[in-house]
Amino acid sequence: MLERAYLFALAIDELHDVAVFLPSIPILSTRIEAETFEAEIEHVLRVHRGLKTHVYGALVNERIDDLKPYLDEAQCPIGYWLHEDLALDRRRDREYDAAARAHSAFHQEIDRVVRASETAGMAAGERLVLCNDGYASAAATLEETFANWPRKLAS
Repeated sequence: MLERAYLFALAIDELHDVAVFLPSIPILSTRIEAETFEAEIEHVLRVHRGLKTHVYGALVNERIDDLKPYLDEAQCPIGYWLHEDLALDRRRDREYDAAARAHSAFHQEIDRVVRASETAGMAAGERLVLCNDGYASAAATLEETFANWPRKLAS
């Protein structure tokens, strides 16, 4: 439901105010655990989408401090999973390296959004989220990289 509200807010200007109703999502408390690698990846993608919703909601609700815990990628459940919980054999392949780089790049963009919001106002941060470079590109790359990881291993 929250992802749908986020997408509507991004897609339709008239629904922009929908983001005001987005609750704060406790992303940091989420652990990524599943029975299979594919299920772990699905969980990673849900966490990523939740974080994107959280970022947008924090900007619209002018709660930029809510994003500061996400500046440290290791504090993110995806970062913790990548660097601590993920099986060692998965951390030895090229797909892992690509996933780790994509995750790091996305958190660098969150940092850029936070800095812009603090120095030039929330509208500046929101513009960075809504434009198709930087933040949006890093978010899409992360999603694509993780979604393709199991397929690449199977081939």
